[in-house]
Amino acid sequence: MQNIFRSKMSRTLVIGDIHGGFKALQQVLERAGVMKNDQLIFLGDYVDGWSESSQVVQFLLELSEIQECIFIKGNHDA
Repeated sequence: MQNIFRSKMSRTLVIGDIHGGFKALQQVLERAGVMKNDQLIFLGDYVDGWSESSQVVQFLLELSEIQECIFIKGNHDA
């Protein structure tokens, strides 16, 4: 019975320090089982690290069109 309620409840998921790791970001979202009614809060540092920063930014922009997202600017995102 708990699974019935879980599918209808929304969650708030917080993700930080992506640092250009596009594949890692995809894995985190997949493993979290993000659902349409979940709210995603990103704590910044989207770039400056791995070489996939442009893919991360593009993906997050597209994601925000279909998912409730809050973006906070990190110290590496100036």
